This record gives sequence, C-alpha cells and structure tokens, in this order.
Amino acid sequence: MATTGRTAPIDVPRGLKGVIVTDTSVGDVLGDEGFYHYREYSAVELAESRTFEDVWHLMFHGRLPDAAQRAAFTAETAALRHLPARVRDALPAVAGSTALSGPLAGLRTALSLAGSAAGFRPLYDLDPERRRADALAACAAVPTLLTALHRLGQGLEPVEPRDDLPYTANYLYMLTGQEPDPARVRAIRTRALAESKTA
Repeated sequence: MATTGRTAPIDVPRGLKGVIVTDTSVGDVLGDEGFYHYREYSAVELAESRTFEDVWHLMFHGRLPDAAQRAAFTAETAALRHLPARVRDALPAVAGSTALSGPLAGLRTALSLAGSAAGFRPLYDLDPERRRADALAACAAVPTLLTALHRLGQGLEPVEPRDDLPYTANYLYMLTGQEPDPARVRAIRTRALAESKTA
C-alpha cells in the first residue's frame, strides 16, 4: 500500500510486476524466451555481426546503416568525444570531490557540466532534431568523462580521445593510455553477447 498526500491508499504490486511504465520500440527483454532485442533485431545477432556504431545508429535512427551512413555517423560521433576546455579543467576537482563515492557519482556532475557547456535545454523546449543532437552529444561524451574520472582517481592524467579509433578501441585507449590489440577490442564488444546468453 502507498499513500499520496491526503488521498486514499492505492494498491501497488510488489516490485511493480505487471505495471506498464511506457511503450517503446527501442528494445525489449523477453527473459522467459531468452530473447533480447534492439528495434526488433536480436541483440545476439547484432553482437555477432555488427559494430557498436551500427547498433548505436540503429537506436538513434531506427534502422541499420549502410556503408556511407556508417562512415558519416562514425565521424559525427567521434568529433563529439572531445570535451570543451572548461569541462576538462574542472574534472580534477570533480574527481577529488567524489573520490569516496567513485567515478559514477562524478559522472553525474561532469555530465551536467558538459551539458551546460553544450547549451543543453529541457527536453520539452526542443524539437526532435535538437533532442537527437543533444542526446548524441551526451552519449559520445560519457566514455571520455568516465575514463578521465577513473584515471584521475588513480592519480593518472586523462587521455584525450582519438578520432581514428572505433568506439570500443577508443574507450580502451582512453582507459589505459595504450592502443588496445584487436583481440581485447573483440572481447569487450562481445561481452554483452556472453552476458545475454547466460541471463
């Protein structure tokens, strides 16, 4: 039972089982059937045959890219990895103030700073194109922010992103400071596949 102010109590199912929160075409998890999909594509098949950028494009545009679309999307998102100087300069203080709670706590603050620097506005003020642009910018910045906060927490300098590396390789590069070998990149890319098979 739950109450809302002075209104009468309402029945809330334990764990919200059977409660519809929203309708979406983005993805679904059918655990009893062992099926997890992104926009009606099997997540397992996507992990086996497509790049991270392909699936990212699918999530944002509702379709898998052809070669030209993949190249354009990859270039667009690579450019968005870079942080403005005022955000980069603030990261040591953010990492220091959230040292006990870890990089994810710092990410919340750092992403707010990045959003402010990029001029993000409330979603209800935006047209669909601006919402897409802001969401893409936020998604592209998160790995840069997170790896920088992690390294700062370890007493290391952040590593600037590289535009010539694919998403997964760039993430590992920013995390370690070394260009990863292809086997390690493949291992990270297919981790989601392994987890979905054992879920």
